[in-house]
Amino acid sequence: MIPYKVYDNFFSQEELTSVWQEFDKNVLSKVTTDTGTATHEGQPLKDNWGCWLGHVFPDNSTKIPQSPYTNIIENIEAEEEWFWRYFLKTKASALLSYYGDGDSYGKHFDQTLITCLTWLNIYPEKTFTGGDLILEGGKDIVEYKHNRTVIFPSMMFHEVTPVKLLDPEKEYSGRFCLTLFFMQDET
Repeated sequence: MIPYKVYDNFFSQEELTSVWQEFDKNVLSKVTTDTGTATHEGQPLKDNWGCWLGHVFPDNSTKIPQSPYTNIIENIEAEEEWFWRYFLKTKASALLSYYGDGDSYGKHFDQTLITCLTWLNIYPEKTFTGGDLILEGGKDIVEYKHNRTVIFPSMMFHEVTPVKLLDPEKEYSGRFCLTLFFMQDET
């Protein structure tokens, strides 16, 4: 069994409004294609753009709600599965990524302990196809769903299927992903 967790309706409607207000004002104007990536034979595996939130909010002043993350970490820590005990002493860095028409991320693993993905889209209607998460070479596929959070061990191979916009002229109609990379806190 692949150890991963899926949480639907992760943010409340009020929290989602706060997230979008934060991104709109501060983040979307600072996006770049240079957010780092896994490579294979010297070629980047991802085709998207994003922004490290620590660069936008160096004093950690973001208004992105923290309580949903705190709640799931507390729930996971109480479980018996050995792997999730790594949450006990971790810190996180956050990356907002956007996948537009044709964007994807090839098979890779992250160099942290735990990866936490929260998927978001601006529009209430479905504006693209694809953007699904493939774990361990297809052993499990997690379908993209707005406001869904997926948590898994970072060392698992994972990839994102290509996004195909239904209306390429509609601004920001692709797949947003707020990623928290949990790593060992040495303090």
